[in-house]
Amino acid sequence: MTLKDQLRAELEETRQAYHALLAEVTENDWDLPSANPAWTLGEMLYHITVATQNIPLDVALVRRTPWLPNPPIGLLHMLNGPLTRYGANQHPRAALAEKFDRDHAALLALLETVREDEWAKGRTYHAYDPPHLKGFVTVATLFHYQKYHFEQHAKDIHATLNLLRVARGKEGAGDGKPATDELTPDRVAEPIPDAPPTREMLPYPDGGVQRWLFRTPIPLWRLGLEPLIGQVMMLVTHVGRKTGQIRRTMIEYHPRQGVKYAVAAWGEKADWYRNILADPYVTIQTASGTQHVKAERVTDPHELLACYTLFMRRDPPLTRWYLHSRSISLDDPADFLAKKDRVHLVRFAPAVYPSGEPTLPPVRADLKWVLPAFGATLLAAWFFLRKPKK
Repeated sequence: MTLKDQLRAELEETRQAYHALLAEVTENDWDLPSANPAWTLGEMLYHITVATQNIPLDVALVRRTPWLPNPPIGLLHMLNGPLTRYGANQHPRAALAEKFDRDHAALLALLETVREDEWAKGRTYHAYDPPHLKGFVTVATLFHYQKYHFEQHAKDIHATLNLLRVARGKEGAGDGKPATDELTPDRVAEPIPDAPPTREMLPYPDGGVQRWLFRTPIPLWRLGLEPLIGQVMMLVTHVGRKTGQIRRTMIEYHPRQGVKYAVAAWGEKADWYRNILADPYVTIQTASGTQHVKAERVTDPHELLACYTLFMRRDPPLTRWYLHSRSISLDDPADFLAKKDRVHLVRFAPAVYPSGEPTLPPVRADLKWVLPAFGATLLAAWFFLRKPKK
């Protein structure tokens, strides 16, 4: 078997393996974190296709301009993440198989044009992806790189899929029922006792100035600033478990697939969290409007991992602080799942209230007139004060 025959078989083997891997990752798995903290499973699957797409360019450089200097390695690493995320957004799951086959066909066509005296030609690379893309890299090595690149990142994807299988297996073994990733809106998770973290969190704002500061955004809602504040913060109207009175709390939220998620940073110390455990039917307000929802603690491994990626992308500093405070390793989904009993993640999903259950009233922007009136007063004062005296 010639080298060209060997490479042709290797490329076809990799193509089939990619299609098999793509079939393993469902649409529901797309946003899960991979073992590489920079990318989700969907982004990783797109990134694998980039090597197949770029190998012809590298071969052309070796053939025509081997003397051309390499771009700075720092620049390539800096662009790699954002460009991969952008490309993944432009290529949904259904389009990736077609893209890979198209790039694969172009690579096969290029393979047929390589002469025997060209296999040993090469150029010097920085340590882009050791050991293959480092030092003197030949044309033959570039064709072999497709398989190496695929296998390295397939391990990252399988690490997450295997982690989910193990987590579901443990859940199913507890009650004799098979583990499942199906999420039903009416499933209510029992409160899980807090596992004390080894690192101290900020003290719970149970009174005084701290409590006042945390409640400051609520009057701003009444002033009509909902479209601005509601992009990040969610106003939750709930019922006090002891008094039965209406209570309101402002918390940070993150949306995913039509559902909003929030973390109870102080766990069961937080009154609002204990209130929704007692009565999960609440009213929420964000920039997108008012919704009557059912609040439930998230315990499903699949949903937890999806939210792990969501929170790390939308608010990395606060998410890292929270994980650190719960003694959960950063950039480690396996440790996150292993210590999920320390994570008080709440899902706010649209739901139909039970018969007879009163709908909690939202906060009205009854002070919406105050800011325009204040602005008009300042403008009038400026107008009269600037008039020259006679």
